[in-house]
Amino acid sequence: MDKNFTMSKGKTIRDPVHGDIFFPNKFLNIIDTPEFQRLRRIHQLSVAYLVFPGAEHTRFSHSIGTYYIMQKIIEHFKPIMESINLELKERDIDLALVAALLHDIGHGPFSHAFEKAIPNNDSHEVWTIKIILSHDSNINRVLKKNFDERFPEDLADIIRKERLVRKDGLKRRSTDNIDLFFILSALISSQLDADRMDYLVRDTKYTGVAFGNIDIERLISSMTLTVYKDNYYVCVVDKYLPDIENYLLARYHMHEEVYLHDVKCEMEIVIKKILKRAIQLYGSEGNSVKDIIPRPLLKLFEGKEISITEYISLDDNVMLSIFSKWMEEADPILNKLCSCIIDREKYNKVKILNNTERDICEFKKELTEILSRHDYHVEDYENEFFWLESTERYSIYKKNTDNIWILKNDGTINDICNVSKIINERLNGEKTMTFINYDILKEMKGLSDRDSAINDIKNLIKIYNNRNHIEIEKKYIFDNCKVFDQVLKVLSEWNEYEVNNSECSKIQTDYYYDTDDLYLFNQNKTLRFREIDNQTKLTIKTPTKANSIPENADSQNERFEYEAVVCSQNKDENKHHIVKYLPELDAEDRWENLNKSLTVINDRKEIHLYKNDVQFEMAFDNVKYLSENGKEESDYQIEIELKSDYIHRINLKILTDYLEKNIPELTPMNESKYKRGLKLTEKGIEEVYSMK
Repeated sequence: MDKNFTMSKGKTIRDPVHGDIFFPNKFLNIIDTPEFQRLRRIHQLSVAYLVFPGAEHTRFSHSIGTYYIMQKIIEHFKPIMESINLELKERDIDLALVAALLHDIGHGPFSHAFEKAIPNNDSHEVWTIKIILSHDSNINRVLKKNFDERFPEDLADIIRKERLVRKDGLKRRSTDNIDLFFILSALISSQLDADRMDYLVRDTKYTGVAFGNIDIERLISSMTLTVYKDNYYVCVVDKYLPDIENYLLARYHMHEEVYLHDVKCEMEIVIKKILKRAIQLYGSEGNSVKDIIPRPLLKLFEGKEISITEYISLDDNVMLSIFSKWMEEADPILNKLCSCIIDREKYNKVKILNNTERDICEFKKELTEILSRHDYHVEDYENEFFWLESTERYSIYKKNTDNIWILKNDGTINDICNVSKIINERLNGEKTMTFINYDILKEMKGLSDRDSAINDIKNLIKIYNNRNHIEIEKKYIFDNCKVFDQVLKVLSEWNEYEVNNSECSKIQTDYYYDTDDLYLFNQNKTLRFREIDNQTKLTIKTPTKANSIPENADSQNERFEYEAVVCSQNKDENKHHIVKYLPELDAEDRWENLNKSLTVINDRKEIHLYKNDVQFEMAFDNVKYLSENGKEESDYQIEIELKSDYIHRINLKILTDYLEKNIPELTPMNESKYKRGLKLTEKGIEEVYSMK
């Protein structure tokens, strides 16, 4: 056939991911419909562009890319199908290609975020079927004109998988019933399909990450069709196993780092909150929200059905325009929510210890108590606009959903989980994210003394922030206060750090509590109340795994530290704080025997060291120990604590090695002030170490 004649029957579209893609006119006519052109105005990754500036690609480009990959897959399977005398009819190929082209045609604004934001709204899969089947749809008319009257129904069957008999697992078909629709079950929508192959490489390119750099040509080459125990399987040849592993790992890491990025998830929840607030205001008087809402969205707000034409009138541009106008709305909550999207005014991320369900429940319980004290009562955080919370789960592979079958060298078929040493269905991920917006919180009606409430909440967040809970420090003891001056002199001559030296010192008095049998002492745990600046702080310290070192070892000290501002030293009044982190003290005999065991009076002077993003807090301590039996001892100490990220702990070693080299009077110490104080003031304390 003449090449010029062929090219005149279609057009080439230049795609930045796959290069030139040729579309015959029958497919171009689909692309030229308003329904398909609308995909140009819907971002592929919703609001991920607020995190990754390059993520401006659309559902349009992804759809033509999926078409291209499906074309390559069909070309690959053609000779395989012909070898088993299965005729590949042109109509079947057209169905496969159009299914790839239209698989995302039903997506609403902001992709998945929109369908979750409107109550009773249909999913994008349902809208896809509606657009294909509706007689009011341009796509429906084009499909019938360019293919045949039955084409839209057969296409919908493929996308719905009705022809594929899902109860059969979509895994295999008996040898007396094999057709192209069985092949499509593994290629149109499965765990190894054209859709996923395209969005992995496309999302990788536009976000700038490297996880999704997969070899599509090799993945396609890996697939074949075989018979095993009288059933057909679409499977992967054993030698390509590393390529499939790489593909699945790429998807897993893309979920971790891109699809479930904190800011992306945060902003998608904000979209839900915006629409939720707009629906509330729409039903009330004294606002202009209703005047701004376009008719299709208004009908969705009212729970009414909308037409295909109305649905495709909604896209990212329309919604962003509405949000921009709502920023001028009198309702402060709505305009602040819209500012989050339009001006990227993010919420504050709340780091709650290990983000377990228990940790978050405990945090919200204390947050609720704080708000109640300030006359604002929370019944359900899901309905609060100042609070965002999301738990997202993902897995590397789902064994019970469209299995990936591996054809082994011995001719047997096995699920990839049973063959791969890397891929395991139990390799699951979960991300729980929590955020708070103080500006919106200030607008909550009934909240009294807003500044005081927010200050209390910030202190609570500080308590629950895991970074604030691991104390990494190095301690030294010595018997001459002039060592303080030597340290400052050495640091000033070194010129490695900027030294912020305050001349003032503070007296802090610590009251340590323990059981009669010194349970906390033996477990290397401490419980203290600190009096400083007319304030009482409860502090609990417990060992980390990294701290399981000999007591005389010359190493950095590391312990979990939990601190809360409390009203008094009364242990019973603070029991809920104490047993949260020391649950073993909740036993009746231990709690009753928990009493003050040591008082430490510390005259402390602090300096701060800075170098780029590395920060240390250095404390010069003149320490006095007072035992309960009246004995008094004293010493001098220096504590150097890392105040920046853990990756800089090597800088702590460099700093302390330098000080030790230049100041031989410094003696490293690995024990707490509590342990040291008891050892100095109590007779026979050495015997305690044998009580473990």
